[in-house]
Order: sequence, then C-alpha cells, then structure tokens
Amino acid sequence: MHREYGDPAPTYDLIRLREPVALTAGVAVPSWVEPALRRTPWVVVRRGYVRDGMLPVGVRGAARHQRFAAFVAVGEIAERRSPEDLTTLPYAIAPRRQDAVPALAEIITPQGRRYVETFDVAPEDKFYPISSDTTAAVRLTGDALQATFKGPTGQSDAVRCTLSADQQVMTCSGVLNEGNNRTSTYMDVYDRI
Repeated sequence: MHREYGDPAPTYDLIRLREPVALTAGVAVPSWVEPALRRTPWVVVRRGYVRDGMLPVGVRGAARHQRFAAFVAVGEIAERRSPEDLTTLPYAIAPRRQDAVPALAEIITPQGRRYVETFDVAPEDKFYPISSDTTAAVRLTGDALQATFKGPTGQSDAVRCTLSADQQVMTCSGVLNEGNNRTSTYMDVYDRI
C-alpha cells in the first residue's frame, strides 16, 4: 500500500452498482449518465487509488463519445468482475453479418486467456447501425483500423488504431465532435502489462 494515496484501484474491473445513481463527481453529471446506468448499471474501474472508501470509475454511454469519470463508494458495489472473469463466462454472440470485421481488439490476459471485442460492421467504409442511436463505419488501411462513430444529434468520434511492431501496445488516437462544432482530441493506449 502506498501510504499517501491508498491501495491501487483494480483497474479495468467491471463494477455493478447497487443503485444506478450511486456516483460521486466533482463536476456536473451529464444528462445521459443516469439513463445509461438505469439501463445497464455497470461501470469500469479507472487507474488510480482507493481513497476514503471511494473507487475511481468511468461510465460509458451508448455512443462512443459518452465517457464520464466519477467515484463510487465501495459499499455501493453489488458485483465486481475482472477481465479474466469475463473470459470464463458461458455466453456466445451469434454473428449478424458474415462480412463483419472479425476483431477490433484482442486482449491476452497474463494467464494467456484471450478476450476479443468485435464489431458488426463491414470494413467497407459504409455506415451501419451498432446500437439504437449510433452508427459506425470501419476501414482497414495497411496496419491501421480506422473507425467513425456517429450519434443521434450530430456527435461523432473518428478514431485510428495501430499496433506496435511487437504487438504489445495498441494506440488509438481520435477526434470527438460534440455536434456543435466543438472538438477535442484524445489518445488511448492499451498495453499488455
């Protein structure tokens, strides 16, 4: 334990909340957060430390650009699943399109288990629905995957992902457009620690 910060948070674990509105944030909560958590009361643990019984978490909405950082009290956790736990769950997803991109990301756990996240979008740069209000277009170009997500009110997320030469790190850089000509750039780095 690092005495100044507390115990490290179990980064990337999934947390099911007892109450969908059991979050604490230092800023105003976006309007999409509560409906998203009422539909699916799961959050993901962010990097950081458990401090004063509070765990850093992230909320994802239906659209790719909907991300929100918050904290949840440890006592509000109904269930916790690690990425390794998810590889042993008995579920199957039936393919809806035979020409879909086979995998966006393949994660290999330290135990050697594989977890693959897939898209139901053909790699032909045409937009297809991926949820009730979001469409996506995917294109494979050389060693990169390019994807564009569009939301119902003009929001978009254009992302380009590449793998390092040793295939240990995937770097995704993108541009979020909130639909009102306000844009921001981001970079996500996924590594095999």
